[in-house]
Amino acid sequence: MSRELVAGQSGWGKSWLTQQRIEDNLPNFDAAVILDYKDEFRGLAKADMAKWAGIGHPEANLSVDGWLDLLRNNGVVIAARGVPADVWREEVASTVALAAQKHAGEVLVVVDEAHFVARMRKSTPKPVEELATTGRGQGVATIWVTQKIAKLDPTVSSQCDRQLLGGFLDPNDIGRVDDIVGYNGAVHNPRAAAPISGLPDGLGSKPLQETDPGSEWIYATREGKYQRIDSSTLSMESTHTGPEGSSLSIPK
Repeated sequence: MSRELVAGQSGWGKSWLTQQRIEDNLPNFDAAVILDYKDEFRGLAKADMAKWAGIGHPEANLSVDGWLDLLRNNGVVIAARGVPADVWREEVASTVALAAQKHAGEVLVVVDEAHFVARMRKSTPKPVEELATTGRGQGVATIWVTQKIAKLDPTVSSQCDRQLLGGFLDPNDIGRVDDIVGYNGAVHNPRAAAPISGLPDGLGSKPLQETDPGSEWIYATREGKYQRIDSSTLSMESTHTGPEGSSLSIPK
């Protein structure tokens, strides 16, 4: 089982890549919950790969056993946020974290906009922290998705054994990349001047760039594997539509 971090600035194609990662990995799990902060993953439901559920205030009160029943009956659930961020964090994410760890099978939990759920310098709910730290031992894999890596609780980022990191312009985010992966984070700044020194073999010396129609990412593992990936070379069966009205495999 794995814990994966997908991070890139807004507009870098983070949600498309995350949907591709979800689709690619769903066959490996008995159940999955996608905590969809901005309602961006409906395409999986439209492709009959998941069931969509809007989470308003009544649904936010669903118990751990209620979530377990939901997973047993549906398998893959897209939980679309319809409540304020604090309710989403303290009630919905916390309960889902407990249910996933209690599930008898192998479960994938995807936490979109994870910096609102596990926040730097603020209280991360204990069940969410346990999901990040001990969930793997209970058969739970996680994908943590954020556009603000500098605001993500380091308890979460430090536990991720795989990272897919894209472009950032905020110096705070770039500095956080240095802390997480240990190489020169300047490669993640698309405006940086080449050549970039201090990079692992195989990554070249140019900063990441947006491509047409995708973007470049660096895939890194705790074991020291590094790979530059262009998301335009990846594919998926479902269509990524974005919000209405507006162990994990290696990426292939």
